[in-house]
Amino acid sequence: MATATTAPPTLPVLPTLDDPAAADPAVAGAKAAALARARAAGLPVLPGVVVPVAIGRPAADAALAALSAGGSGAARLAVLEHGVPDPVVEAVADAVRAAGWSRLIVRSSAVVEDVGIWSGAFSTFTDVMPDEAAIAVRGVWASPFGVHTLERAEQAGTDPGEVAMAVLVQPMRDLHGGGRAEVQADGGVRLTATTGHLGDLMAGWGSGVEVRVRPDGAVEGGVDGLATPVLAAAADLARRTAAALDHEVIEWGADDGGVWLLQSGRRAVRTAAPASAAPLVGQGAAPVARLLAVLPGPLAEELVLPWALGAPDVVAGLVRHVLALPAPAPAGGPVGLEEDLARLRHLGDQMLRQVHGQRPDRARADAGALLQALRAGEDGVLDRIAGLGRPDPSVAAEAVEVLAGLVGRACRAGVARSTREVLSLSGAALRARLAGTGPEGVVDRVPPDRWEPVLHRLAVGAGEVVEGTGVGAGTAAGPVLRVTSLADPPAPRARHVVLVDRPVPAVAPLLWNAAALVAAGGSAGAHLLEVAGALNIPAVVACGLRPGDVGEGAVLAVDGGSGQVWQVPEGAMAS
Repeated sequence: MATATTAPPTLPVLPTLDDPAAADPAVAGAKAAALARARAAGLPVLPGVVVPVAIGRPAADAALAALSAGGSGAARLAVLEHGVPDPVVEAVADAVRAAGWSRLIVRSSAVVEDVGIWSGAFSTFTDVMPDEAAIAVRGVWASPFGVHTLERAEQAGTDPGEVAMAVLVQPMRDLHGGGRAEVQADGGVRLTATTGHLGDLMAGWGSGVEVRVRPDGAVEGGVDGLATPVLAAAADLARRTAAALDHEVIEWGADDGGVWLLQSGRRAVRTAAPASAAPLVGQGAAPVARLLAVLPGPLAEELVLPWALGAPDVVAGLVRHVLALPAPAPAGGPVGLEEDLARLRHLGDQMLRQVHGQRPDRARADAGALLQALRAGEDGVLDRIAGLGRPDPSVAAEAVEVLAGLVGRACRAGVARSTREVLSLSGAALRARLAGTGPEGVVDRVPPDRWEPVLHRLAVGAGEVVEGTGVGAGTAAGPVLRVTSLADPPAPRARHVVLVDRPVPAVAPLLWNAAALVAAGGSAGAHLLEVAGALNIPAVVACGLRPGDVGEGAVLAVDGGSGQVWQVPEGAMAS
């Protein structure tokens, strides 16, 4: 085993989970510190020994130095070449030998892991032989510098050097089942349970069974291979952990020795779900949904939607193709933006006459009243839209080209970072940013705009529904972002619904600005769902809807409470 030949000048003692130092997250990381506190409170936690944060810092420093020059691969190689100091290797070996552990689990315990966005980001190694412990420790130290983890850090605005990684070494047990448990507001407990190895369930590959244990202890549902008393004991452990640590969510495992607490944390704080509204049903619901999906925000409402409602699928198709390109990097110089705005208004006036059959001022007033009726979901509004005239296709295409140019200029001028953000501004707000009188900087996350609830109602009214497991109450809707390859994932897009085969940790960087998450497989026990919860994103898993089943221009609506997903397929771009 390759180890470093020199040790840091002063090496901290390796604390066990029974040492008071292990309860300090700055020493032992968030995961190990919580387990140390749980053991001190008398909860069933496996024993463990901690390689503190301070011991891993030199390896992390070597990785950071290599990262800027050589990227992820060079950073991880630097950790592996740095090795584990010989005194630490010997101390771990002594602790393992004294405890009589024949197989080990070597787990990450980063200081940042008390925040849900880091769930599942770092490595854990199972079935490690004692003489392989140092190799596993190096693997954990290297895990913050993996490609997907670095992308997650970038989205979260976290410097990789702030991860501060400790390592927890515990005995490996042959668990015959386990999963996730969450204490609910009424005192009941929701379990996602499986038999056998838990790694697949937590990583998003395995399918668990949903069980509810009522406040009175009665178990609703069951899992083949796990006795009802085991499920009841897991729910009791979740309640005891909530009482002792104020942690409402646990991971648990069961073996012949009973039910063990493997990990615990806080439940994600979500904003209240919007009140449900009746679906908007009508022949034109699907085209209008596709239009709103690609043209959200005040700028589109001001300059495009008033005439685009006359040919929603045509305009949606044009916008989807022209604006799908990545936004250009800032280069300075807002030249041409005022000209773009003026040109868009001029072209819009031409098409308003065609669509509404009125001179521009009257047509604009009629269009405003129609948009207001659409937002309010008034009866017959889709029939009114269907009765509009059609804009000249060549003029519509020119207007979309001008809109694309405006988006590009705004991004190059540094007043916005994405198409979605440009569209989220009004013309006045865009001018204020250009003049330097608007809010400083650009937004970190793009919130839903006032058209997203309308889009959701349209998609529910026109879409094909599938049923899955809902995770996190709330509704959302948006264009689909299909993740067909984890080796070459798409670029993140704001307020899109991320559609994946499985809710695996590598998807996390795509969620930062997403509207929702949908997975064909997996279960509510996957770590990725904790990331979604921390970002207040509704999710549905195990619904069977795969990325290959959905066209690039489709719209998805999601209800995280009911577990339903509606798909509005891509429309034909007829002239």
